[in-house]
Amino acid sequence: MNLTPVLLAGLLMTGCASATIGGPSSQSADCLIDGLTTWPVGTAWQEASFAAVDGWTRPAPAGPWDFEALGSPFMTETRTVVAVGDAPHNQQFPPDSYVIQSENSGAAVARLYRFYLVGTDGLYWLGDSDPLLAVTVDPPQKFLPSTMRVGQRWEQQYRDSRYDVLVSTDHEVIGCGEARVPAGRYSNSLLLRSTYRYSESPSSSTVLTWHVTGVGMVAAAVFSGGDDLTSISVLTEFRPTAR
Repeated sequence: MNLTPVLLAGLLMTGCASATIGGPSSQSADCLIDGLTTWPVGTAWQEASFAAVDGWTRPAPAGPWDFEALGSPFMTETRTVVAVGDAPHNQQFPPDSYVIQSENSGAAVARLYRFYLVGTDGLYWLGDSDPLLAVTVDPPQKFLPSTMRVGQRWEQQYRDSRYDVLVSTDHEVIGCGEARVPAGRYSNSLLLRSTYRYSESPSSSTVLTWHVTGVGMVAAAVFSGGDDLTSISVLTEFRPTAR
């Protein structure tokens, strides 16, 4: 069993913003994200996903990382912060959940709702729902700690109720530099490497994600196994809503 690469990237594209970031565009202890916050209902991000791009390989940790010209996307996606009561099967999740609605073109599931909990020490993924059913993870998975800096690492295991499979994760912040995406050029973007292993399969997946203060995640690259690039997702537009 393996989770799809697009889902893996999507789980990390949460729409959470970082409160503070500082330091030069290089691998440095001063390049950090300090604090997590959430955006109000109505905030939206638009993203485009691309299949394996010729000539694109694992990037160097120091950047710059260029995602401005990748060809034609196979899927576009709009993520919007919604009220928890607007999500199907919301009774299976805490009433104070932070919910992102994902609506895409080019895939079978048109809408998916991802439930998160913003804790004092980081952002936790609780599970997903669509019009048919809800999927939970046990225990909730800590995707992003409150403070992130180069060299930071954390691990976790969780059980996915849809497939009843145990997923082991390994996350490490491996670099800092400039990320160039269609939505803009962002200096001091932190590069996070996340590896997923599954109890029912010898395979693994690696997701590289780039995080920017005040915006959230601006790019993701998914690899199957070693260096087999599966897909790239990039931010094309960010529409914040006033608090």
